[in-house]
Amino acid sequence: FVSNYDSAYHYWSLALEQWQLTNNVRQEAKLYGNLALALKEQNKTFEAIIYSRKAVDLRSKLNDSLQLGIGYNNLGIMYERLGDTKKALFFHYKALDIRQAINDSSRISSTYVNLGSVYNLSGKLDSSYYFIAKAVKLDTLSKDTWCSAIAYSILGEYYYL
Repeated sequence: FVSNYDSAYHYWSLALEQWQLTNNVRQEAKLYGNLALALKEQNKTFEAIIYSRKAVDLRSKLNDSLQLGIGYNNLGIMYERLGDTKKALFFHYKALDIRQAINDSSRISSTYVNLGSVYNLSGKLDSSYYFIAKAVKLDTLSKDTWCSAIAYSILGEYYYL
């Protein structure tokens, strides 16, 4: 298995063209999201945001709460990568609202970590600690190594400073 984001982007673009011909909105939304992820991995964050917003718009029309929450979360991560903490928080809170409404506890936990990360980036350490502690309290981090690593790193920074 080899990650080749250029090839992934190419084939997903071809698939998107075909799905658009069939008016399959669900598949279009999925592929816009995939294209956004491929672009994000190539550090083409501005382009990734455009595709991610298209995915979110389509998922909103489909009332696909689970995928809509994922899309908002991805937008939050992309804006955090750009250092735009205001937009990052906006999208992470939108993701959190959806995930709480559908009781998606593992993704609620990762959203708390994402919120804590953005607050940490913006220097609001008490808010960062608040969300990281909530994630740890949910005890779902053990299933997500990436989130666990971020949460515990931020907690270490909080106590170190």
